[in-house]
Amino acid sequence: MQNFIANALQLPVLQGDFEERYGTFKDEALVEKGIELLKGLKDAADAFGNVVTESRDIMKYIGTDTPPKSLFAHGVWLASKIESIAMNVSNYAASAIPALEKETDPKNGQRI
Repeated sequence: MQNFIANALQLPVLQGDFEERYGTFKDEALVEKGIELLKGLKDAADAFGNVVTESRDIMKYIGTDTPPKSLFAHGVWLASKIESIAMNVSNYAASAIPALEKETDPKNGQRI
């Protein structure tokens, strides 16, 4: 995935860049459609995020309520939030269950 992102971010999405890299073609409509498709790939790669730079920056989002914009960083942030919530639930259950086992119903004195 990292190679795809790196390559997609370098795609020629402007007419001049395309012609510089690939030359000119008689069928301008086909070239325009090709550039449109390349732009779509570049936009998708942009939305996913650069794994290398995002990996370095992700720690500033961990522990906050503000998710990063890129899909990669957002996924890492979300996994961190889920792990934190799971740990909180686990810790609560570990302390609450023994206390609840000692509770009795005030009406009949039996354990709840």
